[in-house]
Amino acid sequence: MLNTFASFPLQAFLMTQDLTQARFTLWIADPATILANNASAWLFNTFSQYLQVQQFNYTELIQDTVWEHDPFFGNASLVKQHMSSEACFSDLVSTACHVLVTKQ
Repeated sequence: MLNTFASFPLQAFLMTQDLTQARFTLWIADPATILANNASAWLFNTFSQYLQVQQFNYTELIQDTVWEHDPFFGNASLVKQHMSSEACFSDLVSTACHVLVTKQ
């Protein structure tokens, strides 16, 4: 479920971007948790042409990158266990996504 704080980036996106040129993707471990919540589902259904929810899978994201066979970064459970908060893991994931996009 999106709480008020977590929805700020989404609200900012909807208010500041040219929606004819942009699309917001929310990467989450279990998309059903967002879509099952009435408030969240309404938001995503109402703005579905601008928003999408994708399942996040760290292991799949790092495939074919330098992190795939790394003893630490190649083990999603180990990485998450050593992050001090979900925000740190999110930052790491952002870097992994950047590595993946840069590689292509």
